[in-house]
Amino acid sequence: MSSTASPTSGRPIAPRLVTWLLIILGACEIPWVIYLVFAQQESFQAFHLNIATLGLGIAAVVLSSLSCIALLKDWPSAPAWCVATATLVLFLASITTLSRNVEAKVALRPDHVPLIIAIPGAMAAGYAAFVCLRGNRAVHEVGIKIAAMVLALVALAFLARTVQHFTDPQSTAVVTRARAIVVLLDTGETVGLLGAGIASLRGKPRSTLVFSMIGGVLLICDAWTNVLTAASGLSFDSAIFYLIVGEVPSTVLCIWAARCAARELRERRTQRAFAVLAP
Repeated sequence: MSSTASPTSGRPIAPRLVTWLLIILGACEIPWVIYLVFAQQESFQAFHLNIATLGLGIAAVVLSSLSCIALLKDWPSAPAWCVATATLVLFLASITTLSRNVEAKVALRPDHVPLIIAIPGAMAAGYAAFVCLRGNRAVHEVGIKIAAMVLALVALAFLARTVQHFTDPQSTAVVTRARAIVVLLDTGETVGLLGAGIASLRGKPRSTLVFSMIGGVLLICDAWTNVLTAASGLSFDSAIFYLIVGEVPSTVLCIWAARCAARELRERRTQRAFAVLAP
C-alpha cells in the first residue's frame, strides 16, 4: 500500500452535513441571483457609507498585513490569509470601478481603492497562495518575499486611505449601478459556496480552502454593507433578516470547511515529510 495515499479517500474534507449544506445554500443562491438581475433597482440611497467603508478599509489593512507576516514567517495559514486578501481587495476594486457615479464625496468615491493598489495586491496574494498550496515554496522563495513586500505596501496604502476618509463628515449618497454591484457580489458568494461544497465532497482540500475563503469573505462584506447602509424601516429589517437566515449561517459553514481543509493540508504535509525521511 502506498504511504502517500490520501487520508480522506472516500469521505469529504468537511463533515458531510457541512458539505451538503454548502452545496444546498449555494444552489439556493442561483435563483436568487437570477431574481436580482431583473428585480434589483439600479440606484438606491445608502447611509453610513463612511462607517461602512472605514470597516472595509481596516479589514484590508489587517488582511494584507497578516498575509505579509504569514508569508515571511511561513505560517501554515498563509494561503488562507492570502486568498482572503485577494478576495477583499478585488471586491473593493470592483465596487470602486462600478460606483463611479456616487453622487457625494464619501469614502466610496472612485479613488477610494485605486486599481493601481488593488490589482497588484490581488495578484501578489493570489500568486503567494498558489505557490504555498502547491507545496513548492522553496523553489519560489524570492517570489514569495516580493509578494510579501507588495502586500506590505498595499497595507500601507489602505491605511493611508482609511485615515484620510476617517474624518469625512458625509455619510449618505445615491449609489448608482447598484444592480451590477449586488449581482456581482451574490454571484461570487454562489461560486464560493458551491465550489467549497463540491470540492469538499470530492476530497480536494486546496480547492475547499480557496472557495471557502472566497465565500466567507464576500458573505461578511455583504452582511457588513447591507446592515450599515440600509435605511431605517423595511430595508434595515430585511438586511437583518438576511443576515440571520443567510449570511451568518453561510459564513460559519465556510469557516468550518476552511478549517477542515487547512487541517487536512497540514496532515498531508506531515505525511509527505515522513515519507521522505522513511528508509
